[in-house]
Amino acid sequence: MLRIAPALAVLALLASPAAAQTKPEPALDAMLVLDASGAMWGQVGGRPKIEAARGAVGSILGRWRAGDRLGLVVYGHRSKSDCKDIETVVPLGALDAGGMSAAVGGIVPQGRTPIAESLKAAAGALKGSARASVILVSDGIETCAADPCAVAAELKKAAVTLTAHVVG
Repeated sequence: MLRIAPALAVLALLASPAAAQTKPEPALDAMLVLDASGAMWGQVGGRPKIEAARGAVGSILGRWRAGDRLGLVVYGHRSKSDCKDIETVVPLGALDAGGMSAAVGGIVPQGRTPIAESLKAAAGALKGSARASVILVSDGIETCAADPCAVAAELKKAAVTLTAHVVG
């Protein structure tokens, strides 16, 4: 079972050794998967986790490379008890940072945590990408009786090539 540390922190996604190479990397296609479960109203250091998640997303958007594409999948934002509450809010495309920030800012956490199915949805949006990543921003564990690690193994077996980043 995938467990994610409760405190949210931003990964240094673009500060990898590969970024230091002189040869430019091919364009990246990425789907940001945002946790909008009710647990995101929990507090860390007196601050709701959803606010920390929004800050993490803002940091990612501020460092996004021109030419890379980004989309947004959100779960748990429309229904309190529906494990199928997964929506592609922003389809994969050129980054509109203002539009993406507005979309993330308008999310109201309330539901469950279907991480595994959300990963499948994000991977589906990335089919055919030469260089693909899923960036999961979440505070917790799967609450919909599925196993995100098993989904990752299924994707690998199906020859879906992508890198997963978890901001937790």
